[in-house]
Amino acid sequence: LLFPSEKAFAQAQTSLEQIVKPPKIDKAAPMLLQADEMIYDNENARVTAKGNVELYYGNYTLLADSVVYDRGNNTLTAVGNVRIKDPDGAVISSDHITLTDDFRGGFIETLRLVTKDDTRIVAQSGTREAGNVEVFQNGWFTPCKVCEDNPDKAPTWRVRASKIIHRRDQATITFRNAWFDFFGVPMV
Repeated sequence: LLFPSEKAFAQAQTSLEQIVKPPKIDKAAPMLLQADEMIYDNENARVTAKGNVELYYGNYTLLADSVVYDRGNNTLTAVGNVRIKDPDGAVISSDHITLTDDFRGGFIETLRLVTKDDTRIVAQSGTREAGNVEVFQNGWFTPCKVCEDNPDKAPTWRVRASKIIHRRDQATITFRNAWFDFFGVPMV
C-alpha cells in the first residue's frame, strides 16, 4: 500500500483563514462563480472558468486554478490548487476534484483534509456519497498538529488504513486494515 508522505501531511496544515471569506450573496441565487476568464461551450454544454476561480454555493467555498461545469452530467471538475471549505468548517485540499453540482457527492484524488478542530486525514483518494459518508483510500488520520520547526516530521501518532470511512450522521470513523504509528514507527 502507498500512503501519503509526511510532506503531504505538512501541506495539509491549512489555516482556515487562507480560504476566502464568501461575499454577501443573495441566498436565492444558486451559485456565484468568479474567475479571470470564462469560456461558454454551448455545443458541449460546458462552462469553463480559468484563473483565480472562486465558486460559492450555499455554505461551500471552492477555490481552484480552473473549474469545468458539465451541465449535461451535472458535475464540477476543479483542477489545480483546489481547496474546498465545507459548511462544517473543514478544508479539503487537492489538485483534482470532481463533484456533483450540489456538492453532495464526488471523487477526490490525493487529498488533504483539515477539520475545524484541526483533525487531519490525508489519503490517496476519497469519495463522498449523499453528503453524509466519506470514504478515503490508503490514508491516515491524526489529531496531531504539524511540527512548525520540521514539517516533514511524522506526527506523534496516527492511524494508517487501507480504508477510512467517516459517517457524519453517526459521528463515527471506521478503519479497515489499520495499524497505529507512534513517532513514525508502526506498532505491530
